[in-house]
Amino acid sequence: MRGKKILLISRYDYAGSGYRIAEAISLYTNNFVEYVVLFPTTQSFNFLQYPALSFEYKGKSIVLSQQEDRLKNIVENVDIVHHKGDFLPTDSFYDKLGLQSKPNIITVSGSFFRIGDKNKNISKGKGNFEDFKKLSKLRTALTPDLNYPEFDSIFTQAPYDVEKTEYTWKDNNIPIISHSPSTRNKKGTDVFIEACSQLKNKYKFEVNIIENKSFSECLEEKAKSTFFFDQTLVGSYGNSAIEAMAFGIPTLCNMSKESISQANNKLDDCPIINCGDTVESIKKSIIYALSIDRKKLSEKTRNWCMNIHSYKKVAKMWHNIYNSI
Repeated sequence: MRGKKILLISRYDYAGSGYRIAEAISLYTNNFVEYVVLFPTTQSFNFLQYPALSFEYKGKSIVLSQQEDRLKNIVENVDIVHHKGDFLPTDSFYDKLGLQSKPNIITVSGSFFRIGDKNKNISKGKGNFEDFKKLSKLRTALTPDLNYPEFDSIFTQAPYDVEKTEYTWKDNNIPIISHSPSTRNKKGTDVFIEACSQLKNKYKFEVNIIENKSFSECLEEKAKSTFFFDQTLVGSYGNSAIEAMAFGIPTLCNMSKESISQANNKLDDCPIINCGDTVESIKKSIIYALSIDRKKLSEKTRNWCMNIHSYKKVAKMWHNIYNSI
């Protein structure tokens, strides 16, 4: 049966999640996904990312007119335009492409959409939900904390190639709790380190803070972990936690009540240990993690990650969404 033609656009693709959505759909459905990244990022991430359509020249992003024309032709020939990112598709470049002639989906994914007063490093959104609604047929969120009731959206979990990820977990004689903060003040790293330091004299475990390494080196270190600590501030787990769970590594993260209630029941059987966001709550979670059947939790973690975040599962989800438009 013939699938649909999708133009998937990322304004930026900081964590490569747009690429993985396109890859999953292409591998596991009969839909054709044309993927475009509009603007380059200054960081070097070492994981798969599409080259940007534009380039930097004297501090400005330049798109050649020929490229604009070709992209406009693609828009005219697709069934759906799918935006991945936290920014409204409203500037002059978007207008030139005629995107509103097609059904639009907007999928938000990070700090530039998240609202809140606790930490501006992770909450830079404007709460302009009505503007997003006017420009889209459907709205989705890659993490449940962003699936605000006012956004009138659905939770569409991030894909990860669990199918190609080896199960690496081993019950080390001395448990290793790893943590790989992209930026410490966004992850609650200091609170985690303090909790661990208060337990070190009573419980036997090691802490591995994975920093200043390439993406592949980070994964190699993570794969050796007994447990993985993700973050406390956002109230939900992110890409780094998914990477750990794909290895079968039991994961600790602060899971807020809002995230759980906004996850469309997809977190009902989630094996993540909810560690809260304080030194005391993290200490209790570590003590609990050290006392349970770690092998059983590891297997449950891997299976859950496969059932929720695998390419096959996420591709089927998007296939059904595209068919509903």
